[in-house]
Amino acid sequence: MFSETPAEIFFVTLASLAFVALSIGLVLIVVFNQRRRLRDQQKEMLQRRRSEQEYSDLFNNVSDLVFVHSHNGEIRKINDAATRLLGYRAQDLIGHNFTEYVSEFDRERYDEYLREILSIGEAAGELSLRHKSGRPLRFQYRNVLLEGERETVNIMGVARDVTKQHEAEMMLRESEERFRGLVEVSPLPIVVFDRESIRYANPASARVFGVASNAELAGARCSDLVGSEGAKQMEDISREVIDYGRAVELKEWGFTRTDGTVRELEIAAIPIHFSGEPAVQCVLHDITERKQAEAALHLAKNELEVRVEERTAELRALMEQAPFGVRIYQPDGKLMFVNEALATLWRLPRSELLQSAPTIFSDPQFGEPDMRAQLQQLFSAGGTWRSPIMFHADNPARNGHDVELETDKNGRWLINQFYAITNDRGKVFRIVNIIEDVTAQRAAEENAEAFRRQRMITRVRVETEERERKHISRNLHDGIGQLLTGARLSLEGYLKRLENNPPKLESALGSIEDATASIKTIIKGLYPATLDRYGLIKNAEGLCREFAEQTGMDISFESYDFNERLDRSIELNLYRIIQEALTNIARHAGAKNVYVQLYHRETSVITIIEDNGVGFSYSEREFSDGSGFGLANMKERAEMLGGSMHIESTPHEGTEIHIEIPIGPTA
Repeated sequence: MFSETPAEIFFVTLASLAFVALSIGLVLIVVFNQRRRLRDQQKEMLQRRRSEQEYSDLFNNVSDLVFVHSHNGEIRKINDAATRLLGYRAQDLIGHNFTEYVSEFDRERYDEYLREILSIGEAAGELSLRHKSGRPLRFQYRNVLLEGERETVNIMGVARDVTKQHEAEMMLRESEERFRGLVEVSPLPIVVFDRESIRYANPASARVFGVASNAELAGARCSDLVGSEGAKQMEDISREVIDYGRAVELKEWGFTRTDGTVRELEIAAIPIHFSGEPAVQCVLHDITERKQAEAALHLAKNELEVRVEERTAELRALMEQAPFGVRIYQPDGKLMFVNEALATLWRLPRSELLQSAPTIFSDPQFGEPDMRAQLQQLFSAGGTWRSPIMFHADNPARNGHDVELETDKNGRWLINQFYAITNDRGKVFRIVNIIEDVTAQRAAEENAEAFRRQRMITRVRVETEERERKHISRNLHDGIGQLLTGARLSLEGYLKRLENNPPKLESALGSIEDATASIKTIIKGLYPATLDRYGLIKNAEGLCREFAEQTGMDISFESYDFNERLDRSIELNLYRIIQEALTNIARHAGAKNVYVQLYHRETSVITIIEDNGVGFSYSEREFSDGSGFGLANMKERAEMLGGSMHIESTPHEGTEIHIEIPIGPTA
């Protein structure tokens, strides 16, 4: 047994304690490291969870459509924005193929997209996806390849809804196309230019600049087309439009073309950007012809003013010489001119006529409300107005008012005609008043009215007379005629029973027969019963034959072109006229030969009665003093029918009566 010294024991103990301490330290280090690794793992897990949460939040909260699908298009993940944009629920999308939601016209483009991303790892472009409602939506996408679990290939993409932008771009393109189309077909020249050259010109511009086509204008220098002076004006317009951004409205621009002709234009310009650079777009209006016309018009106006002055002098002279009264008024109604004829009509000097009324509206002769309203309308709106016929005293200015009494012999019947004269703007600047004296016309109208009334009275009298004649002839025929016929038959029967006829009875029978014949003649003279049945020609011819037998005169009757009957009133009155004429000839003419002729014309019937009798000195007094009652009766009948009768007679040379009665056109 070895004995150990204290020193050895101390060192052994110290070594043991050191070993224990070292072991404990090693254990503590291992424990500390383990805890630190645990804390790091926890921290890494927390960070990973936080990152995943942030990714999830970003994935689901981003406004763009975010998706993950397989290499053949099967949707594996989709964010909330996709359901909002496409209108589907997440379960309606996940597990389905993307091709189900791609618009039909973009299917081929989607297949190209899949091939592109599988070959190069990424793809970008635009696709149209179908909304749940069926409406197509335009998306702009960018996709990349992802390596998924178990070596599966996933594709992640982000798509932004650019539908409104796409629609706006399409509308802009359509608007630009429409604008370009309108510009191309516009009849007005439209040009785009900058400070030095023309950038664009529509087809209508070629004619203004004197070139064959607008293609020659694009890129041409302004100074080469419009000269230095015209180019300077274009530069001024460019500075105002491009530098200051102000539009130019209807500014006149003149230049000399390369062919030496001068053109005058109106230009309206606005600032635009053409091919990304500031430029001037202008619309041109060629006013060369208008300027030339204005110059010619100005010259013509000067010539016209001279001619107007000359014409005014001529018109004034004409108005002075006019046989009717003329007054001229200003627009306010003030009288400014009267001619000499009016002064003569009123028997007053012109100065007094001009002062007789301050204005036409205060003139008492037009004081009635209706007349005043007509004049006010005429002076304000123009036109014409004709007053009714008014009776004026010879001197209305001194009377102070019109004397409207037809019995007043110291006046005239007048009509006032007003004509408004307007300028080229339609404004009234003169009123011409023409005073027409219709006194003689009114007297003629009154005479005509009196004649019409007289003719109506004559018609009534003649018709009444004919009815009475017809009534008397019928009574004679049915009364006395029948009694005489009965008496004659009774006496004849009595005489047949006697062997010897007493002379007195035979004489009585002869008297009865003479009386019967006289009654028949009277009846026929009163009213020709056969006229209604056989017409004018046969009865007039029979009348002439009977007169020839009764008077011994040689009466010749002829008629022409009577193919149809006339109106009953015409036939009856012509028969009476012929009857009256033959009666007058038999009583007064002492004629041996008489000629009666009737002519049927298209619009009239002409009757001529001619004899070779003693004739007479004819005058109108034959119709007014009662001595020519038969002739007056004949004329009354002719005028009653709207016709006329003329007589030509010379003493010892016979008489000719000419009657013409109007009728309607024949068939």
